[in-house]
Amino acid sequence: MRKIGLIALVNILVLGAASVVAEESDKELFAQGNALFDANCVLCHQSSGKGIPPAFPALAGNKNLQDLSLIVTNIHKGQGAMPAFPQLSAEEIAALATYIRNAWGNEFGGVRSEAVAAFLADQDGGEAVELRSVWDGVYTKEQANRGEPLYAKNCAECHGDTPVAGGGFGAPIQSLTESEPSFLLVSDPEVGGFASAPPLAGGVFLRGWKGQTVATLYQYARTSMPQDNPGSLSDQQYVDIIAYMFGLTDLPTGVSELLPDVQELNAIIIEPVATKLGM
Repeated sequence: MRKIGLIALVNILVLGAASVVAEESDKELFAQGNALFDANCVLCHQSSGKGIPPAFPALAGNKNLQDLSLIVTNIHKGQGAMPAFPQLSAEEIAALATYIRNAWGNEFGGVRSEAVAAFLADQDGGEAVELRSVWDGVYTKEQANRGEPLYAKNCAECHGDTPVAGGGFGAPIQSLTESEPSFLLVSDPEVGGFASAPPLAGGVFLRGWKGQTVATLYQYARTSMPQDNPGSLSDQQYVDIIAYMFGLTDLPTGVSELLPDVQELNAIIIEPVATKLGM
């Protein structure tokens, strides 16, 4: 009964279901959600909202967006090929939900952060999510060494032999200034130093994926790379390549390898600088 009651509460607190966002507060949520979508979702679901079916379905005209509990669950915990975003707050999830429910001609109404917070509290059972940073030694040197020949064979043709924009082993991390999180940053032409595809290491790489989970990077690589034969490597090989990328970026090594486990990778956040994380 408690679950049913909370789902009902979530839907009661939806603003103007089946209507276009109209109130000023809703417009602010929509704008915030647009920015969050560009930073977290656009690579897979596309700026057009058409997605990359079947792994990443279209959001434009998707009637499943009427189910707010489904949206919140999928964003917070992930579903199928979609990674989780445990670092997003209830307010951010509400903004993101408001955006996708009303962009591309959708008219499913806005969402209140109070509804999202109540639903998350029940889902998580009050348990804290332990988050780590990529600066916390999340891979090993041996794993990075395994990833090097895999990178050379499958990635170097497009991303370059040394995929660090601006050159210099790890140097760009300190020399590049902060910017708003956006996947567009990974292909910043002003930085230079890379081939026909974005850099996969260094400061530009870390800025471009700022705030994302390693699961997001892993799932994107598994479903989209190599570009001419996506998904052709094993799950272990994909995380080994990521470990190699982390090594080139001078991220500290640890005693445990990155595992091809989406749930575990969901708890590791990509940050341009070392940050103390926790929820």
